[in-house]
Amino acid sequence: SLTSTSANNRWNVTALGTTTGSTGAISDDGGYKITTSANNNDRLELDFNDKRQFSPTASRVLSVWKLGGTNALTNAIAEVGLMSAPYDEFNIHRAVWSMNTAFASNKFFLKTSNGGSTSSDHSYVWTTVPLDESYHIFESVLSSSGFTGSIDGVSQGTATTNLPTVSMQPHIDRQAKTSEVKTMNIKYFEAYNT
Repeated sequence: SLTSTSANNRWNVTALGTTTGSTGAISDDGGYKITTSANNNDRLELDFNDKRQFSPTASRVLSVWKLGGTNALTNAIAEVGLMSAPYDEFNIHRAVWSMNTAFASNKFFLKTSNGGSTSSDHSYVWTTVPLDESYHIFESVLSSSGFTGSIDGVSQGTATTNLPTVSMQPHIDRQAKTSEVKTMNIKYFEAYNT
């Protein structure tokens, strides 16, 4: 698990994009803080270094995190959950909580991908929870019939199409889509097979 005191040796921390200036460190408010550099498409990603031990049909993730940075809720992406490989928009399997300000909803959403190479290989379930800069508790359950999520204990729906079919690893990332620093504070992350 990821706690507010460390990204211990299980976690692989990778800065990607135009520069390698993105960083991860313990934050003042008690979370592990991801900070992107101020370059378009720069991101910081945490994963299990391709140790894919979580089932695509029987796993659960619990995480507590918040968004931050310059204009935190604009021109940015964040994904937290399970992925088969490091971040890529296509050709990976995923079951994540996400925010992407390229979409007009300005709400958190569930996202699944089945490893395909087109946008039709993704599914989205929009929540009723608007993007903000507060901590929230995100829970998700992946089964053979769907990917169900709740925020702060309130059910937000189930994705039933484009479900992953391979084992996955924990994944957390924050990406800037403009020349502004974006942050994410993660207080807790736990994944396990059910």
